[in-house]
Amino acid sequence: MATTTQRQVEEDVWIPTCCGQCYCMCGIKVRRQNGVVTEIAGNPDAPS
Repeated sequence: MATTTQRQVEEDVWIPTCCGQCYCMCGIKVRRQNGVVTEIAGNPDAPS
């Protein structure tokens, strides 16, 4: 009988994007860990 084992994927990425709360469209970065957003911060490299 063949058995399968689940492999846990470890993902930790910062995704540059922009905020859509107002017309300024400020640059932000979003941290995604294992498919879940865990942190949102301002992006110091954004031109706005």
